[in-house]
Amino acid sequence: MKVKADRTVRYKGESYVAGQEFDMTRKDYEQHKKILTVTEEEKDPAKVKAKEQGHQSGLTDLAYIKLKKMAKDKGIEGYNTLKKDELIAALEALEADANGGPGDPANPPADPGTGQE
Repeated sequence: MKVKADRTVRYKGESYVAGQEFDMTRKDYEQHKKILTVTEEEKDPAKVKAKEQGHQSGLTDLAYIKLKKMAKDKGIEGYNTLKKDELIAALEALEADANGGPGDPANPPADPGTGQE
């Protein structure tokens, strides 16, 4: 994460003056947060991975146990053996189907060759 020194500070053998920005680990920040200001948050690896995989539903913020319960309640077979990202994909696919997603004759998929319906 990027932080800005509120006053002169030493970190890992380097001196930083007030207003100077530098990188610091979250763990170290927690020990020095009284004299630092966060300027750029560290990205949560799970959220970055979910976004790269196209998950936009907010399900990534839910606990694994909650996702398993949702999958069970919605009747997803084999939910108990799925990993978190697989549960999210299955729940999103179920939601897409319910909202006229792929396979719906009123919403045909685009032809990969022409990009048209």
